[in-house]
Amino acid sequence: MIFFDSKRVEELARLLSQSGNDFYEFFIERDPQYTAVREILSKMGFSEGAFYIVGVAIVSYMLATRGEEHWMTAASIASGDPDQSLLSFVESSASLRKFRVARIKRIQKYIQNKEEIIEAFKGEEIDLEEFSYKLAEILDADVNDKTILFASKMLLYTCRAANIGCKNFEKLLIPVDYRVSLVTLTSGLAKGWRCNENLRSLAGSLRSRYRKEVQEAWRRVGEASGIPPILLDAPIWLVGGCIDKAEFNPQEILRCVRENLAPSPNLLEALKEFWRELDNCRNNTRQSLLFFE
Repeated sequence: MIFFDSKRVEELARLLSQSGNDFYEFFIERDPQYTAVREILSKMGFSEGAFYIVGVAIVSYMLATRGEEHWMTAASIASGDPDQSLLSFVESSASLRKFRVARIKRIQKYIQNKEEIIEAFKGEEIDLEEFSYKLAEILDADVNDKTILFASKMLLYTCRAANIGCKNFEKLLIPVDYRVSLVTLTSGLAKGWRCNENLRSLAGSLRSRYRKEVQEAWRRVGEASGIPPILLDAPIWLVGGCIDKAEFNPQEILRCVRENLAPSPNLLEALKEFWRELDNCRNNTRQSLLFFE
């Protein structure tokens, strides 16, 4: 039975806090989604670019391709007309082939409310908490749904890339997707699973059945570490991609992180905590083999 480990929350928060702001600043710069944001802004400018980026974010769920490829395609399709670009992207992207009809309906509803959404991008500083409530109301969604929170995170990226002020992002919870759910398991925040279990399936179950518990666990990590949960998302998402790609092999995960992210030794030690339980599984297996020799 899955349970959430309070002691591990405190331990992980303490270890992450030692890296300070470097822990999330470094990974935002290395996030392919942030690269896509900058490319989109170079084509569309801030207001229309932000409208397009948030639009892509609200249909970014249950993807048929890796998220990195999804956002590269979104950036390549972006043009001067955000409405037409969004429709073209949703109608044609291979990453969105599942549930395409539902995604098209959602993006049409979003475009119908363009004036109200664009209005939220005006002013010297954007209130991301207020924006998340506005977007949830427009889409008739829960404010803590993955896509609403993810859209707010991508708007944060957009503001950062455009040097536009934003506030209240520290009040946002982490958007729970497959990778966040996976790292919740492999970091030891969620326990009660066995080393021989199908972690991909278990992560899917965690995402659908334990979303609130996952968000609460990372909220507590964020509060204790001083790193807002929405900013923890970047390193978790990037490392989660390596964990999945490396088939849960700790040595291959380490190689993937080093090659793709090139963190400093200090940051690397903090990142290793995201797959600590996989190391524990490997060590326990070795000890069992030695016992039976």
